[in-house]
Amino acid sequence: MERVGSAENDAYKRRLVGAISGFDYSLDDLKIDVFGAVAVILFMQISDPTLADILVKFAAALL
Repeated sequence: MERVGSAENDAYKRRLVGAISGFDYSLDDLKIDVFGAVAVILFMQISDPTLADILVKFAAALL
């Protein structure tokens, strides 16, 4: 992958965001563990963005 400068990176991000025509998501399996003054929150994010009329599906576990 070729490195680019900030202007090229900004242009790429603007094109990518401009290509999104739809975005559905869900946040599933919320789990909260509390240990004294500290809490750990874990959930599964399922996203279905539509980019240039192509549905892209992905899921991620977030901590």
